[in-house]
Amino acid sequence: MDAKNPHEDISSIVVAPEDAGERIRASLGLAAGEELRISYITGPGDVQGTYVHWLAGELDPRVPTVAKTAMLYELCRQITARAQLVADVQPGCSDFDDGNVRFDYIQRHRFSGALSYYWASIRRIYDARQAIKRFSPHFVIACTDFPSYGLPVLTTAGAKLIFSLHNTFWTKGLTVLSLKERLANFGREFWLQSADTALCTSLECELQFQRLTKNKIKTFRNIPQQRRPASPVSANKPGKTRKILFLGRIEDAKGIYDLLDAYASLSKKYQDIELVFAGAGAAAQALTNRIKELGDDRVRYVGKLSADEVFAELKGTYVNICPTRNAFKEGLALVCIEAAVYGVPSIMSTAVPAAYLLPDSGEVYAADSVEELTAALDKFLQDPAFQSQRSQKALVESQNFFRRDKSWGSYLYLAMLQAASN
Repeated sequence: MDAKNPHEDISSIVVAPEDAGERIRASLGLAAGEELRISYITGPGDVQGTYVHWLAGELDPRVPTVAKTAMLYELCRQITARAQLVADVQPGCSDFDDGNVRFDYIQRHRFSGALSYYWASIRRIYDARQAIKRFSPHFVIACTDFPSYGLPVLTTAGAKLIFSLHNTFWTKGLTVLSLKERLANFGREFWLQSADTALCTSLECELQFQRLTKNKIKTFRNIPQQRRPASPVSANKPGKTRKILFLGRIEDAKGIYDLLDAYASLSKKYQDIELVFAGAGAAAQALTNRIKELGDDRVRYVGKLSADEVFAELKGTYVNICPTRNAFKEGLALVCIEAAVYGVPSIMSTAVPAAYLLPDSGEVYAADSVEELTAALDKFLQDPAFQSQRSQKALVESQNFFRRDKSWGSYLYLAMLQAASN
């Protein structure tokens, strides 16, 4: 979608009542018109760049989704609040404050072992705490990128804490957790009690948070929001070549080799298929080497794509594959959502928590099983009518991803009201 798509009103990404600001202030005991301050400890990403696009009245064109930070900026405009973004140091960015939004950058220190990892984490907690203390917010939003054991220190200044979960704590579907995970959860049961409420990006994130907090803390589950296509989208019609797409991080645990093996098993049976890997990650060179060893020019690795390139790639895709292995703690897998918007059905492993949002267009197989992945892919390839049916259903289900009243920003308003009443 063109960022200046006339069909996308930037103010619509957050839905809140006209007196939302007054309601929040009243819940906090603030006077009408008194300054309201919100701090957000973000994950990776150029949050200042997203702000520049928001100021221009457009969504960030670099990402296919509606960024959470854009929703925060818009909510703050609607309720007349000041925002502080505590973010990792970014090239070309520096501390900045225009009176409405303030950016404080903290260094994410490198580590080479267990001890240095914890030292780096503790240093990050300290730096974030100091930045927040200087801003003196009424609300602090921390995401799962922030160490759980650092949550208690964020509330020492009396601010209300909203925990935003975009990752799970353990892999979806696992019934037996390792000793390390059980010990970590023992600590989380204590640390998470610091939160006044929680925003959850998926059903699995919500269930795990509720389990750890014994349902004592109110949660809000948002629906991931996509940018609206600039022109109408119809179900994909297969061309002479049927493209199988992997889009995401190029990591061993994301199942890239499982997909490569499944393709190899079917490549002779179906001469009209091709496999495309897109994304970046630590296993990029290893994947490139494996593709060379396979010696099949129908398999390509195209590297990291821009948002517009992602849309272009999806428009010609027969089926999207999300083969995450049990070793990876998947929070949702937005690529399945992005694919549905363009009428592309997805095959996803049981480690992917997105299936509940795509009940009629998605196909699920047992994670770590190349045999089941191969069978699921074969099911789509041998029956184009089946693929066409799933493609149509993907378009229907994708309408949920434009429900701005269900966005993270819209639920953030409700979470603030809930937290203020605690």
